[in-house]
Amino acid sequence: MLSKHFLFSIIMPIYNVEQWLSEAIDSILAQKNINFEKDVQLILVNDCSPDNSEDICLKYQKRYPNNIFYVKNKINQGLSATRNNGLTHARGKYVNFFDPDDKLSDSVLYEVNKFFNENKEDIAHVSIPLVFFEAASGMHPKYVLFGNKNRIIDLQKEGQNFILSSASSFYKLDMIKNMTFDTSLFGEEDTLFNFNLYKNIDKIGYVCENNVYYHYRKRTIGGSQVDLSSVKPQAFHTPINLLNNIITQTNIDQQSHLFYELCIYQLRSRLKNIKPEIFESIDEYNYIISKYREFIAYIPKEFILKKTKFLPEYDDKIAFLTNIYSKKISINHDAFITIDNEKIFKCNELPIDIKSMSVEKNTFIIEVLFNNYDLNDLDIVLMDKHKCIIKPVQQYVCDSIYIKKSAGFKSSENILYVRFEIPLLKANSFKFYFKRKYNNYLHIINRIRTYSESPFLPSGVFNSKLFKLYSDVDTSVTLFQRVSYRKTNYFNKLSNRIKAFYKKEKSIIHLNGFDY
Repeated sequence: MLSKHFLFSIIMPIYNVEQWLSEAIDSILAQKNINFEKDVQLILVNDCSPDNSEDICLKYQKRYPNNIFYVKNKINQGLSATRNNGLTHARGKYVNFFDPDDKLSDSVLYEVNKFFNENKEDIAHVSIPLVFFEAASGMHPKYVLFGNKNRIIDLQKEGQNFILSSASSFYKLDMIKNMTFDTSLFGEEDTLFNFNLYKNIDKIGYVCENNVYYHYRKRTIGGSQVDLSSVKPQAFHTPINLLNNIITQTNIDQQSHLFYELCIYQLRSRLKNIKPEIFESIDEYNYIISKYREFIAYIPKEFILKKTKFLPEYDDKIAFLTNIYSKKISINHDAFITIDNEKIFKCNELPIDIKSMSVEKNTFIIEVLFNNYDLNDLDIVLMDKHKCIIKPVQQYVCDSIYIKKSAGFKSSENILYVRFEIPLLKANSFKFYFKRKYNNYLHIINRIRTYSESPFLPSGVFNSKLFKLYSDVDTSVTLFQRVSYRKTNYFNKLSNRIKAFYKKEKSIIHLNGFDY
């Protein structure tokens, strides 16, 4: 390796990635408007990988001996130590820690360098949007909050926009050459690394224009290091260790939106999977929950209910509060949902979820799920345009896996399932209502969401003019803000299916009823 300086140093920690390693390296070789041999130092650090990854590394090093540096750890040390080893060899102006089963789009290095050159103010790092491929697709939901324009983000004003990934980030070598990744953390070493930068510089760059993407592989066989870490007991200790380290190492303002959002994000994700049976003892489980409650105690309830970006739905907020605080919600005589006797919102803002819809002969069947948080005073009914109340034909309480998919976590095992069967005989219209048992008052339901258990029909798919259910009596039912019942024929059905296949329409999630 020549002792020269490069524009970029890309550090790749390598362990059991022979299947994807060439694809990852090739995505760096394919960068446009960048001279790979002149501008890029590729540092391949083998963490004693037992597969054929070493042969692949040596093949590329032989091809580019002047700018591909290969080093092998004497013993297996783990991800953080391997990155730290690679950093000691970095000679580039900017550094990236690239995962060897992922890919870069071909404009990344040029656009990142351009952004650094055009923006001279101090920034902790430049990050790019992370998108999934292989077993998943679409942008990582955290990056959706950032918008679609290159910009500088002030974390004091946008506390939710901290970056979790060093793989999708680029750092100035001068800023990080004396830093290391914490080898004691399990799965959140990137977050601590970034927050140690934020203690001095609270602005970051975001580059997303001109097809700039970090392609993160969700493996169809096995799982990545991050994927595998989420279900191990150690993973539930990680946010405790992470937040403690951030408090002690970075002197973060514990009353800042940045700290509030970090706590919510970290604990929300763990609550999706935590169960007592994961741990060796109930004492370990109770310890973790108690520590989580200590961190959430920093956060004002008002922030959780009205300001955080990571709990967008009312039921997410309630589940978070009731799960962590172990507080029960109740409903008062004015139909307000309350916590500790404090009014939060009217009950009609609680969402219900359409589990499925179908037409059997001349009957429209609709199934609904409601996470009722033990509010057993609420039933779900329909009211038609003639003010007639329609009760469900079937209703029971269950524990639904679907609700876990929807909100990520829940505070109650009680999921109310209801089923309505409506004859498609004459034109009519309906709206969903909560009906209180103790006084029979009705409260219109404002939050109706749709969900499909089919992998080919995403959430919200029913909310389209092009989605129709056809009956055996030449009628169709459509749910698009309202459900319409109308006569149809073979040619209309064929035409609509062709349109539905080729045309995409924006889903409308907020519904208030249906008619036919």
